[in-house]
This record gives sequence, C-alpha cells and structure tokens, in this order.
Amino acid sequence: MRMMAGKRYYGEQVGDSEEVKRFQELVRETLRLSDFSNVGDFLPIWRWIGGDKGFQNEMLGLKAKRDKFLEDLLEEHRRLRSDLKFDREEKQTPLIQVLLSLQEAEPEHYTDDVVKGIMWDLFAAGTDTSKSTMEWAMSLLLNNPHVLKKAQEEIDLHVEPGRLLDESDVEKLPYVHSIVMETLLNVPTWAIDDTT
Repeated sequence: MRMMAGKRYYGEQVGDSEEVKRFQELVRETLRLSDFSNVGDFLPIWRWIGGDKGFQNEMLGLKAKRDKFLEDLLEEHRRLRSDLKFDREEKQTPLIQVLLSLQEAEPEHYTDDVVKGIMWDLFAAGTDTSKSTMEWAMSLLLNNPHVLKKAQEEIDLHVEPGRLLDESDVEKLPYVHSIVMETLLNVPTWAIDDTT
C-alpha cells in the first residue's frame, strides 16, 4: 500500500485513524474469506439448493467495502492533484498518481473500475503471496524442530525478552536471516520444468 497510496497502514507510526482501521479490517476480512472453501465449488447441487448464499453475501459485502475504500483513496489522490499538493516530478510517485495520469491521458481505457481493479489485483497478489509464504515457512520450521530451536536460541541471545523483532535486529541474527532468505529465494522442485 505504500507503493500504491504513498502512505503506511501498518507499523508504529500509522496512528489510529479511521482510514487505517478500515484498511486493516478489510485485510483481515479478505484473508479470512480467502481461506474458506466454497462447498458449491465442489458440489454443484449445494448451489442449486441455495447452500452457499451466506458465503456469497459475505463476498459481496467485502467487495462493496473494498470498492468504497478504493473510491475514497482515488478521490483523496484526485484532490491532491487538483490542489497541486502532489509533486509530479517526485521520484517515488505512488501508483495511484501514475494511474490517475494514465486516466487523464486515456480516460476511455483507464476508467475508475479499471484503476480500482489494477490496485486491488496488485494488493491482493502481494498480500496473499506473502501470507502463503509465511505459512509455508512456519510449517517447515515446525516440521524441522532442530532448525526452529536454533533460531529461537539465536533470538533469545540477541533480542531482549518480550520485544518484537525489528528490521535493525537482522544484522545480529544471521541464522534467522538465512532462514528468511532461503524461504524467499527457494524454488520448489515441483515448479522446475524438466523440459527446458
């Protein structure tokens, strides 16, 4: 979201604004619903008897909340553009500003729905892949208790008890850093194409 909107929605400096709460709730609800399996996808008869109405209603409610959030974000960035509070020459231009520039140049191609769709696709792809990667890393650590124990010992040695890890701790935690890097850089064997 920092790349898209140019502001933070998580961390110590975000505060307690209504926008932050709305976004965090949207993320929680998205992740919760993405973990569900819809019975109607596996048993079509379930749909015919109306068994998946609750799931559909939750998904439609989430879509409405998401659209409202993204519309509000677009309007905020439009105001910034019109008030000349946005420096168009800035090196770190938020994606929304780039999309709004494209919309000005080609309004027939970059409608609000297209812009919101691009923003949501990028957000969802980044969120879901990070979540899935973390789940796999944690499951692998749980299945390799000796690795988990060594990582925990390193953390206990270099980080005071009760404090969450911070980015500045990474240089003191080479083993944990190696686990993270291996998780991020490892290519699963099933993903390798033997024909090449």
